[in-house]
Amino acid sequence: MEERRRIEEELKRSEERYRSIIETDPECVLILAPDGKLLEMNPAGLAMIEADSFEQVAGRPVYPLIAPQHRDAFRELVERVCSGDTGVLEFEMIGLKGTLRWLEIHAVPLRDGGERITGLLAVTRDITDRKRTEKELSQEKAFTDAVINSLPGIFYVYEEGQRLIKWNRTLETRTGYSPDELLNKHALDWFAEEERERIATEINNVMGKGESTVEANLVLKDGARVPYVLTGTRLRSEGRNYLIGIGIETTKLRQVEEELRKAEQEWSNTFDSISDFVSVHDREFRIVKANKALVDFLGIALEELIGRRCYEVFHGTDRPLLNCPYIESMRLKKTVTAEVEYTKLGIPLLVTSSPLFNGDGDLIGDVHFAKDVSGIKAAEEQIRRKSEELSVLNQITRRSQEFLRIDEFIETALEAVSSFLGPDITMFYLFENGKLHLKGHRPEEEGGVVEEKELGVCLCGIAAMEKEPVYSTDIHRDARCTLGECKRAGVSSFAAISLRRGDELLGLIGLAWKEKWSFDEGEKGFFETLGAGLSLALHNSKLYEEVRQHAGALEIKVEERTEELQKIINLMAGREVRMEELKEVIRQLREQIETAGFTPVADDPLREG
Repeated sequence: MEERRRIEEELKRSEERYRSIIETDPECVLILAPDGKLLEMNPAGLAMIEADSFEQVAGRPVYPLIAPQHRDAFRELVERVCSGDTGVLEFEMIGLKGTLRWLEIHAVPLRDGGERITGLLAVTRDITDRKRTEKELSQEKAFTDAVINSLPGIFYVYEEGQRLIKWNRTLETRTGYSPDELLNKHALDWFAEEERERIATEINNVMGKGESTVEANLVLKDGARVPYVLTGTRLRSEGRNYLIGIGIETTKLRQVEEELRKAEQEWSNTFDSISDFVSVHDREFRIVKANKALVDFLGIALEELIGRRCYEVFHGTDRPLLNCPYIESMRLKKTVTAEVEYTKLGIPLLVTSSPLFNGDGDLIGDVHFAKDVSGIKAAEEQIRRKSEELSVLNQITRRSQEFLRIDEFIETALEAVSSFLGPDITMFYLFENGKLHLKGHRPEEEGGVVEEKELGVCLCGIAAMEKEPVYSTDIHRDARCTLGECKRAGVSSFAAISLRRGDELLGLIGLAWKEKWSFDEGEKGFFETLGAGLSLALHNSKLYEEVRQHAGALEIKVEERTEELQKIINLMAGREVRMEELKEVIRQLREQIETAGFTPVADDPLREG
């Protein structure tokens, strides 16, 4: 009897302990009858459905809380689980006070002491934020696709420079191929046999050097050959190399203009869920229980983890942090949520500390839930940064289509780059007669700007000579910076971005900041992409200027030929007048001869043909 009493008490304590865990679980835990009526629900679930108490919803069907479009699926889930299966479902729920939430339910059969299924046990979590993030990512992808599909030419992405994996609608409509025919199409299949060796060399240049441009005839599905200017830029993502580029048909644009706009494909990871780390602590901060996710993440055996103080494990300190959520939850005796940087683990966590009470209402510890939010923060920062980069590149390329004159393009580029990057000095040089010549700068009143620069001299000259970007975090300690104007202007960091078309140097844009820039790989990648976009736009402007000058010369020739033609017309008109006068004299002589009774012997010169 004594042993039985001890076992019953132990079972009671165990039941109370796990019920306390369920009651303090921040996610909804519920039990449904086979007919969908609510039998049990923890406080987190009641808050989720906006119920003031369990009595308000006890014994009532949950189906009215399910959004109409998801009710049938929810009923099927209940029926399937109550038949012995497990199930997972994402659905929308309407709270008692009208709040709409997205939820994810994980359900298993609930059995009695035997094998009879008496209901459904489920854990439900609020995934509204995740759905919102997925929607934002979907909208971002739709925006990127819209930009790509709005390009004036064909757009393509080749994996390892070989297989076609992404393209815009223009490629389909212009070439006549269907999406199924385009997928995995080899890059060399677009060209005639005599051009393939040259194209293969250009593809290798892209994959090796980073970019290339080539003019070639594209072979369409119907066999027609159409001339194109094709660009290629190497993009590395997740350990693989991709060739991304744009093609502009040059049949008409050779005489008018080339419109090239480069779009960056944004690939972003979506996060379905973030693992929860769960542990139970006593009043002395000792870990008394930890779940598998936390144990696996820490790489510590459960036996070694039990009994250690949480702040030693998570922070590597000998005392709790001042902003420890557990201390605050013990003081307030209620659940506390805070974002904490776990120094030893090296990740930010969203921590929920819920006080744990015994049967007498005494505080005996807490239930500790932690969500790793580093992925979400990194994703948000990546999305923000990529969105800003795409915005400025789109702005520059779009504006360059509106202003094709070189002077207008330079003004537009200076304004756009200065506005987005906020440099203290922005300089735009054109390469003319073997030197860099200043064509504009911001702010215009800035005096520390060199009007003319030699190739190989100072940072700008080096970038122009090597045709590669040059960066300096501190020009005062950089031996390459040999001219003193920037130093006297108080500049600290400098970026010189060469603008080129293949191996042809077009110009250079210089960006100077008084504060220090680190120029990390992400920033360098953006500057190089910006330089490529500006190079294409500048090349377009130069082509436009050449066409405009040629058109002006033709106009002068037309005017000269028009004057000569008018002189000829005037001369012919004078001859016709004299001929009519001669004919009139001959008529009069003929009449006089006939009147005198003579007949003219000679042929009549007035007779037609």
